[in-house]
Amino acid sequence: MGAEQSGHMEKIGMELYLEILHEAMEELKNDSPQLIWNVDVQTYLPCFIPEVYIPKESLRLKFYKKISLAKTPNELNEVQSELLFRFGDLPKELKNLFSMMTLRIKAKLFGIESIQLKKQEIKLTHIS
Repeated sequence: MGAEQSGHMEKIGMELYLEILHEAMEELKNDSPQLIWNVDVQTYLPCFIPEVYIPKESLRLKFYKKISLAKTPNELNEVQSELLFRFGDLPKELKNLFSMMTLRIKAKLFGIESIQLKKQEIKLTHIS
């Protein structure tokens, strides 16, 4: 294991690191067409899980993983409900993250490759 991989493993813990690595390997083996592209969403809005909301880094990474693996708005709602139950009201940055992930899921259904959100402009790029 290289120094960079070792550093990542130390930050998130061996168990979570191995789980992420295993899932990445499974995705490479999977021929599912839904893995062909992800919708690139660029926004001026802050979209993240604040450290003050979930101080423990490994736990924040675990929730980032749950959010990124959600394939439907309902799955995102389940993660959101879990966060509300465990940590209370969502901060604005995390609400933004859920909105952008929902947008990404829905845009994929319409063959959208990328979305750029600016304060007074939205640019959509369709897959050719």
